[in-house]
Parts: sequence; structure tokens; C-alpha cells
Amino acid sequence: MQKLQQFKTQHLSKFSQLILLNNRGHVVASCDSIFSTVALRDKPASDWFPFIESIFDSLLSIEVDHPEVRFSKVETHLDILPGSYDYTFTSVHLDGENYILWSIYDYTDLYDDFKKFQQRRNELEIHRQKLEERNKKLKHQTDILAQKNLLLENLNSIQNDYFGRIKNALQSPVNALDGLTFILSQKNNSEDSDYISALRATAEHLQSVIAEFEGMSANDNTSELLEGEKKEFNLRSLIDSVIELFRENIGDTIKIDIDYTDDVPAILYGNPLSLKRVIYSLLLNSHKNDQYSRLGIAISSAERKSSTYKLQIDIYEYLLQESRLNGNPFNMTELILRLSVVKKMIELQGGSIAVSSDPAKQTITISCQIPLLLPTSATSIQ
Repeated sequence: MQKLQQFKTQHLSKFSQLILLNNRGHVVASCDSIFSTVALRDKPASDWFPFIESIFDSLLSIEVDHPEVRFSKVETHLDILPGSYDYTFTSVHLDGENYILWSIYDYTDLYDDFKKFQQRRNELEIHRQKLEERNKKLKHQTDILAQKNLLLENLNSIQNDYFGRIKNALQSPVNALDGLTFILSQKNNSEDSDYISALRATAEHLQSVIAEFEGMSANDNTSELLEGEKKEFNLRSLIDSVIELFRENIGDTIKIDIDYTDDVPAILYGNPLSLKRVIYSLLLNSHKNDQYSRLGIAISSAERKSSTYKLQIDIYEYLLQESRLNGNPFNMTELILRLSVVKKMIELQGGSIAVSSDPAKQTITISCQIPLLLPTSATSIQ
């Protein structure tokens, strides 16, 4: 067996274990670097290693110096040899006898790492495909948004041009009508006072229409107006912003009292831009446009169900004595004319509007109800 020892010395650095089998399949010699064969040498290897039994006849037919026979990535679950291995078999001639040299390469860790690598590579490929599909969808959505933005820019330009043309067409005759009513009012002809009041109301109504066109052209967001974008919004913040804008345009001298009932939700769902326009138009058309004006705003719940909500807005105009003494008496016909535009806006949203007076309290009340939705996380204003 000296030649076997020399062979092992030359090749042990490459092989995990070398086993020499005779023509009956018994272990003649082994370096036992992976598992011990001492207790197995009294019986053929095929008894404790079934894999050998299936190929042993073929192994006996291998001639000396012929190429080795290799079996790669053989997984075994035997107690003596668990793991993944490469096996090679070749015929060798030692001391006048032919033997089968069984070489075992221990690649258990390598194959485990390779499996993990393949699994990871497959996961990365799946992720790459998903990412590629997502990028395609994002690009498609970006292209659609770009087209929409271009369309909205064109519509915005058309809208501004349209509002400008209407304003210019109305401004001159309205100015003339306003001047004419002023001249006629100076003649103090009581027989014509009703006609003059009607003319004046018409002129003021047209002026409010022009003001609304200017506001829509300058301040409205075209996409929200056209698409009616709905989202959650804070009701108190929205109303505060409208009052602030109203004061900036009308003046800081006007007194405004505002009150919320406890059942009014803090957060609502709907088109905040449309609601802003409605409240601003109500304020714009309800005040007397003089230094004695005083308004009251009451916000309450008209109707509340599981998901739907109807907002109640009452705007009071106090008929102050100073206003009446300074030539600004209340005229219901005039008020109704001024509210015609905002009435249409409210009705288009499925709401309603009404005007009433209370001689005892000396107030005129504009009441409207606007349908909205309740978000799932709605809470009440404290």
C-alpha cells in the first residue's frame, strides 16, 4: 500500500477524502478525513452507502488509466456523511491488484452558498422586473399628467381671455348705468324713486358679477374648477381664510362675528375651492358696503348621517340705525338680485339658499345648506 500512501500525499490537498475499494466493494484503505470507515470495513460499501450499489457494476468495468467518472452535487442524508459532495471514481493498479479509487470532494458549504446566491439572484430578477413594470406605469402616468397639464394651461388661457372679454364688455355699460342712477337720484323725484332703486340694484348686481369674474380669473385654480377636486379640509381654517380675504378686499372696519356649534366636524370632505367661492360670494353680497356694516356668521349641522353631511351657513346682516340714517336703507329686492349668482353656485352643488328677515332683531339672514361628506376620522370642533 506504499503507492496509495504516495498517491494520498500527492492529492490530499485537493481531495477531502480518498477511499480504496476492492472488487467486492469493501474498504481496503481510507484517509478518513471526513468520516471514519474503521467500523464499516467488515461489509461492502454498498451496505452503508446505497449509492455505491447502484453503480458498482459500472465501476468494476472502468479500466486503469481511463478518465475518471464524476458525479457532481450529490446530496446525502446519511448520518455518516450528510451534505453535498462531488464523487469521482477511477481504476488504479496497486501491488499487483486493481482497485477502485473513490474520491470525495466536500462542497457542502459551497453548494449551500451557491443555492443562496441563486435564490438571491432570482429574487433580484423578480424585483427588477417589478421595478421595470412600475417604471413603465410611472412613465405612462407622467405622460398623461403632462398632457393634462398642457390641456389645463390652454384652458386656463382660454378662461382668462373669456373672463377678460366679459369684464370689458360689461364694465362700460355698467359704469354708465351707475352714473345715470346717481344723476337721477339727485332730482328727488318721489314718483321715480322705485325705478331708480331698481336701476341702482341692477347696477350693483352687475358690479358684483364683474367682481366675481375678476376673482375667478385671478384666484381660482383651473384644475380644481374644471375637475371639481375633492379632498379633506379643515372647515375652521377655510372659513378663516375666506374672512381674511374678504377683509383685505372690503376693509378692516367691517365687524364680523362668527360662531360654531359643538356638533360641527373639524374635518370635512368635498371641494374646498367651491365652498370658498360660495362663502366669499355670500359675504360679498350680504354686506351694505359702508362703514356701519356688521355681519354675523353661524356655522351648524343641518343633517348628519353615517358618511354624508349637510353644512348650515347663516349670515346675518345687522340693520344698524347709523346705516339707515346715512341713506342706506335695506332693500330685499336688491339683495335677492345680488344673490342670484351665488344661488346658482349653491344649487349646482346640490344645496339650497333662502333669505329671511327678523324685524325684532333688526337682521336680515341669508341661510344656505351645502352637502358634503364626512371623512372616516371626523372629529368635532372644540
